[in-house]
Amino acid sequence: MKRIILILPLILVILFSGCGGHKADENSFILNGKLSNAKRDSVYLKELTLYSMKSIDSAVVNEEGEFFFKVKPKELAFYIVKIKKDNFITLLIDKGETIDLTADARQLARTY
Repeated sequence: MKRIILILPLILVILFSGCGGHKADENSFILNGKLSNAKRDSVYLKELTLYSMKSIDSAVVNEEGEFFFKVKPKELAFYIVKIKKDNFITLLIDKGETIDLTADARQLARTY
């Protein structure tokens, strides 16, 4: 019984350390995405500034509907994740964050 009590926390640590996609460090953020109904769609990441939207990166969704972005922001900021002009979401993201986003590619705003 004592062995089980000692081994169980170790097993849980090993299991949880293997979960998830990419992980952020203290100077960047990671956005791991998984979209249903995405057929090799392009996903765009843009930063909202006071006067404009600045393109940051783009990615093509893979066969499993997955994509990711790794960004080194200067500070806390608003970001747009979009597939098309009228299909997007807005996120507030800071350094050190790892975000796991799941949604339907046809309606991001209603399903994320």
